[in-house]
Amino acid sequence: MNSPRDRDVADEAQTEGTVLAVEPEPESESESVEIPGYEVIRALGKGGMGMVYLARQLGVLEREVALKTILPKHEDEVFRRYFLREGNRQAKLHHPNILPIFTAGEAGEMLYLSVYYARDGSLRDRMDAKVVDVARAAEIICDVLSALHHAHCELDVPIAHLDVKPENILFDGDNAFLADFGIAKILAEDATVVGVVAGDPRYWPPEQQLNQASTQSDIYATSVMFFEMLTGERPDAGLRAITSSAQTKALAAKMPQEARVFAPLIAQCLNPDPTARPDAGFLVEEIRRLRRPRQISRRILASAAVALLLGVALSQPAVRDGLRDRWLQAFPPPSYAVAFSLTPSTSRLWVDGAEEPLHSFSLTRGEHRIVAVAPGYLGESFVVEVEADQGPLQISLAPMPAANDAEYLAFINSFDGSDQSHAMDWREPTLRNLVALDRLEQSSPEEFKRLIDELDSLAFAGDTVAATSLFYAAFEGIETRDGPKTLMQGLVGASEAGYPVASLLRALYIVQSLLDAQQTFNSNPYAFEEVETLLTQVAAQGLPQTAALVARVAGINSLDSTQTPSP
Repeated sequence: MNSPRDRDVADEAQTEGTVLAVEPEPESESESVEIPGYEVIRALGKGGMGMVYLARQLGVLEREVALKTILPKHEDEVFRRYFLREGNRQAKLHHPNILPIFTAGEAGEMLYLSVYYARDGSLRDRMDAKVVDVARAAEIICDVLSALHHAHCELDVPIAHLDVKPENILFDGDNAFLADFGIAKILAEDATVVGVVAGDPRYWPPEQQLNQASTQSDIYATSVMFFEMLTGERPDAGLRAITSSAQTKALAAKMPQEARVFAPLIAQCLNPDPTARPDAGFLVEEIRRLRRPRQISRRILASAAVALLLGVALSQPAVRDGLRDRWLQAFPPPSYAVAFSLTPSTSRLWVDGAEEPLHSFSLTRGEHRIVAVAPGYLGESFVVEVEADQGPLQISLAPMPAANDAEYLAFINSFDGSDQSHAMDWREPTLRNLVALDRLEQSSPEEFKRLIDELDSLAFAGDTVAATSLFYAAFEGIETRDGPKTLMQGLVGASEAGYPVASLLRALYIVQSLLDAQQTFNSNPYAFEEVETLLTQVAAQGLPQTAALVARVAGINSLDSTQTPSP
């Protein structure tokens, strides 16, 4: 649990990027603010551009957010339109190291931003306590550069931050976020806002002082911050524009011995010419490369020493098995940093059958099964080969398309021996999976096994389409790994989640069970009621004609007879 002081520090850090000073506010002021869709809990701070509040977003999400209110000094409609358009555009920045902006809106005359509430303070807090450890400083700076690379190079329109500084690096646990992305740029570009200066002059490159900033200005500011993390101070005036090897040596002389390996990179980033500075992606690769040799050499030396001592013993099977287990405990396989960027924000990530948080973590060398699922979206399952540290893996889930009667009926006919080549054009995903399984079972056993593995992984993670596909495959006689018994719970969950084919399958399963037991609906009113409810759901969820057809066969007359297809 965070202490009260820790919470105060985190609250101040959350306000730093938008306000110039933090002043505690009385409870009454926070209570007087009303923003539709949010319950304001308390004020976090006040600055030149407005108040920042801790709030709870109402509705299904029920999450804590930081609400940053912006009060323009002039009521200018152009500014308001620009702010709302740019704020919502930045809300689409999906990266594990960019503090999420949920929305930009207005309540009356007040503009506001809803952003992720980072609870564990800022980089400035950590730097005030001590100089950051070299290894940790490199990790944090790589997180910041990865976020900048995403904004500079991976979007339709490059976005510059223009205010990179320790106050804008926030933490939730050990995960570092670059906060207030692009807001300084928005305010700076609007001439109607008087007295607002973009960025912190302590981290400005030469061109930003001339109002000629670009994405490369972020590289300069990041290098100043990196140097400050390593030394406890920013480069002095003589090292703020490095153009010679002598200046590079002078810069390195001010750094701790173990950090001097980064001096040439920092010097390159401090070049007064923006075009001479490397981009963020290159810097991430170089910093990680510079950190790697000592780790590898230590691992090789340790492995060689142990192998020399145990060479004779390893020839004995019993000794070899016991030592192998101890070896793996003492010298686990190398791990590498892997980050994921998922869309939509409700996505859940599973790695090798275990759910993982949506930020950077380490994976051992080799293959790993990655699964991403989200309600209302088609899940993704694939294998990643991890050989080194790598940038964020982008995963964008596609919305789940609606089913329709024509595709369902075409699916039924496909098992009568008709041409199935058209099946892969279907948009209905469960039916597409079933036809693929039916074709691959005979034609390509390896591809069939691969698809079963994907569906198994997705179903385990809670994907409704995969669970329904596996159940229906077993229902149709296709040999799956576990059969329908262990998947019934997944089928029920898919039905309750609103997937029409799953509801239809549940109804058919009950009807088939009654027929097998030679029972009628008259002797089992509970089954009659459940099938009637399920078929009503099927009709409401997009398969009205199919529902009416099954109802007519089952003798249920409560569904609208006009929906029944003609013979």
